[in-house]
Amino acid sequence: MDNQNQQKERKRGAVDYINDSRSSIKKAGSSLKTINLALRTVGQIVTKPFPWVWIVVIIILLIVLFQLFFGGGTGLSFDLDDSQNPTPSQAPVFPPIPGLTLSLNGPTSINNGDLVSYSVSIDYDSNVATTPIEGITVYNSLPQNTEFTSATGIYTYQGSSRLISWSLSEAVNRSGFSFTLRPLVRDFFLQNKVYAQAASPITGGVCSEGFTYCSVENLMNYFPNETTARQASIICNSESGGNPGSLNTNCGTNDYSVGLFQINLVAHCPGAYGAGRWGDQSCDNLLDVAKRDACQQRYSNPTENIRKAVEVSSGGSYWVPWAAARTCGIIN
Repeated sequence: MDNQNQQKERKRGAVDYINDSRSSIKKAGSSLKTINLALRTVGQIVTKPFPWVWIVVIIILLIVLFQLFFGGGTGLSFDLDDSQNPTPSQAPVFPPIPGLTLSLNGPTSINNGDLVSYSVSIDYDSNVATTPIEGITVYNSLPQNTEFTSATGIYTYQGSSRLISWSLSEAVNRSGFSFTLRPLVRDFFLQNKVYAQAASPITGGVCSEGFTYCSVENLMNYFPNETTARQASIICNSESGGNPGSLNTNCGTNDYSVGLFQINLVAHCPGAYGAGRWGDQSCDNLLDVAKRDACQQRYSNPTENIRKAVEVSSGGSYWVPWAAARTCGIIN
């Protein structure tokens, strides 16, 4: 009896297995038909010309985007301006200087990662000029996204104001100089300018706040507060017009005064001058030319000149040595 039941169960299981297998085969056949239909549809799409055009366009766009953001090819383009009246915000505007022509030369583009080198040519016609060459300073305000690396000629670089300056004379920087910058970002348009400023006449009548080295913003890095920085800015502008190379050698006023704040070397260059008709330190008794020249070079540096002015003025609380302070009403 048991054997008969077992045989029936086995037959019933075999029939169920066969039926399940048939069902699975039918389902697989249906899936294969679906896959086959999908493949035929894809084949029809990709063999038509219109979709291929879009595929090519997408590939080209991907290549362009890759070169733009990751490529090492030409990445920076340039605009150069050697006008004496530049317009970008980082460059102040000065009146043109008769007889002076500046030429700024540099690349039109470079590769990402390369340094940028510029050269400045100077043409000075003394027959036309109304300002002696010794009273002219050429400036470059570093463009945004760049840093200073080097320069030629006798120059000063003011890191706080990102300003390079070259004081002109017949002996130095007469024909021109060069400078090099490092771009700090990739793929951008770099606009650069050079400009020139003539020193204001030292008449004591210019009583307005200065710019560049004589600006309030720059002098606040040295003087203790905004009030003394504004006073210093007026005196600096009146004394030199912001020209670091300004020089007054009028012995009729016992002067050999240098730079932004007209530091008088007769009084502030120990060992250079001795007693004479002006007293213990007199311009008519030059004892040591080398010492005087060393002091002149030192105080032609804007930073050194400003620091000396801070020292002599006791941090802007004692302006008596400067005639401009009285003329401009800073002191009585």
